[in-house]
Amino acid sequence: MDATDLPSGLLTLIKDANRQVVLAAGGPAVVQALTGLSAGSISRIQGDAYPDLFPVWAIALIEFKTQKPIFGRLFATLTQHQLAPIGEGEEAGGHLVVDLVDFTVQAARVSSSLGSALADNIVTPKEAKATLAEFGALERQIDRAKGKLAPIASGRK
Repeated sequence: MDATDLPSGLLTLIKDANRQVVLAAGGPAVVQALTGLSAGSISRIQGDAYPDLFPVWAIALIEFKTQKPIFGRLFATLTQHQLAPIGEGEEAGGHLVVDLVDFTVQAARVSSSLGSALADNIVTPKEAKATLAEFGALERQIDRAKGKLAPIASGRK
């Protein structure tokens, strides 16, 4: 299936979302720098005269960078769902999703920092300090998540 097989109303909604994503990102030049897509591709993706659509990876990248779930909200609405931000007070550990994402990001930063420091088999004091700072941030993230899990584990919520 390609974009030409989509019902015309759906294609119109998606094209509108394409334009909103570009605006949210800061314009076509920002999208081009972020995704590597050509200016011509971005223009065609936004234009109603062309069936071209953003690749899913580009949508995910732009929405992650802008923290504006334009397509997420569109598809939720189309399936009669509502997209809502994760709040700190949500039941069933919903707030832990934020901790999971933060933990994953910080663990990647630790890996990147340590990997860079080890790239030439010589760890400089500056590299060691930078990596220790990343480890410290990861430890703080772990402590936050543990603090939220402990009451749940004890049945206190």
